[in-house]
Amino acid sequence: MAIDSALVDIVRKGVDARANVPSPDPFPRVLRVEIEPIEHLTYRVRPTAEPHFELYVDEPKDRGGNDKGPSPITYFLTGVATCLLNQFIRLAISRELPISVSSMTVKGVFERTIGGGFKEIVNELHIEGDITLEGLDELATDAEGYCYIHNTLSKAVRMTTELYLNGDHVATRVAGPEPK
Repeated sequence: MAIDSALVDIVRKGVDARANVPSPDPFPRVLRVEIEPIEHLTYRVRPTAEPHFELYVDEPKDRGGNDKGPSPITYFLTGVATCLLNQFIRLAISRELPISVSSMTVKGVFERTIGGGFKEIVNELHIEGDITLEGLDELATDAEGYCYIHNTLSKAVRMTTELYLNGDHVATRVAGPEPK
């Protein structure tokens, strides 16, 4: 996969900047999202840091919504997966690795009861290209380390990352507590 050198420079600069933030971060960031109820269970969402975007959150009609957008749980799982995916791709670009992600799937196992919650979240990444298993393990370790969402959730729920390389399942990575 040929990557424009300007993109490599931009991504590398961001990765390097993150790597150089001291821990604990002396200047924690705040991300704010404004939510406007539209009708019943339909909401318009505007991220204040990205005001040119609008999202619509809803529920299917059979659960009292208007079916005008994905459900909150769909957005939640999408955020979980794409945050981790961004880190894999950013690191691969910044390191100029000859790989690409052909697809990703996220699955959430949860109890749909009062007081229920997620027991496990499984991310499946399908990677194509030329990388050793050791190199892929290092990339996965670093990607998980850069992912705010993975780091946060793995303190409370089992996070599993299934890695496929050129069509073959090559690794299962697990972080977080055992499912109850």
